[in-house]
Amino acid sequence: AAVKDKMFALRDFSDEIKTEYPPKTFNLPDLQKEANKAFGFALDKTLALAQSLYEKKLITYPRTDSPLLPESDLNKYYTLIGKLASEGEKKLIPSDNRKPPCVRDSDSAHTALIPTGGLPQNLPEDEAKLYELIRSRFITAFMFPRTYHQYTLVIADEEGHTLKARVTCDIDKGYKALHSRKKDTDETADR
Repeated sequence: AAVKDKMFALRDFSDEIKTEYPPKTFNLPDLQKEANKAFGFALDKTLALAQSLYEKKLITYPRTDSPLLPESDLNKYYTLIGKLASEGEKKLIPSDNRKPPCVRDSDSAHTALIPTGGLPQNLPEDEAKLYELIRSRFITAFMFPRTYHQYTLVIADEEGHTLKARVTCDIDKGYKALHSRKKDTDETADR
């Protein structure tokens, strides 16, 4: 009400190009958070499902605190992506085998939690959901980053009321393009 019908003038404007990298591959705590958010799985249920997938040789050791993968295996990761990624996902992955942020040597005893390349067959529903979550995050971690313009505008009236707005405009959706398509499809299906 205090600013209704007031005249405002532009006080500040900025335009920055920003980069948003894909999320890193999972460590156990991040997997547990994401499985709880996506499926409502309790922490111990997620661990039990991951342990079962590990025993079936479908994922790497689940009790890891690291979201990083060693640099020495970079070519193996791209071979694995070639085997596990859908055609739509492959279009968002650089063809030059560049090193994404999740590939960096660390002091952790275990690497990030990723699929091994074994093909899951006849998994119970909850195991299948968790496997897909791990597979999808692994693939996504290697995709192009999102780049975008971020415009920030600040307007003020003569009495000192200041309003700020931030608007983003994609230059290249990168990994978000796949997730945007899934979201658009889901929203269309809900109508």
